[in-house]
Amino acid sequence: MVRDGGGDATGQDNNPVRRSVWIDVAFLVVVLGVIIAAALFRGASRTNRGAPAEAGPAWTTGPDARRSSLPFAIPGVRDAVKGDLRNLVTAEEVFFSDSVRYTADLSSLEILGRLSLTSGARIRVVWATQVGWAAVAEGGRLGSASCVVRIGPVPDSLRPRTRLQQREGEEGAPRCDGDP
Repeated sequence: MVRDGGGDATGQDNNPVRRSVWIDVAFLVVVLGVIIAAALFRGASRTNRGAPAEAGPAWTTGPDARRSSLPFAIPGVRDAVKGDLRNLVTAEEVFFSDSVRYTADLSSLEILGRLSLTSGARIRVVWATQVGWAAVAEGGRLGSASCVVRIGPVPDSLRPRTRLQQREGEEGAPRCDGDP
């Protein structure tokens, strides 16, 4: 059978219905990709209504970076910030052994050589007494995510929670948005 415009000498089928199915499949793949991407990045630009109020001194450990559009930092960045928070736990315990109290002044811990922060995140001790303390890490390469850690009997109302997922960690164990 010869069609208008000539036939195909190779004998390949130029069925317009078959070509239409492939176009539909390609369109569905693109649409599903857009939907999945939107679901993954949903909420990245929302404001933080549930975050604890700014309290305690802030100490920047690196240059301020613009917030990332990603809701969670990549795992390597989270690991670096968790390392800084574990270093803070150790420094606070050494300070406690000398002073029988915890401190909210991170600069004094750094000056004394007890603390070295390298992740670039801004770490704040938001509560510190003779019996416990709590800290939040945010900014830098964490993007809009945050990490928290606490030691001692921190009152429930003062326990820090991560910015995006409102998580709190076990005592002494840093917890970040995006952690499994």
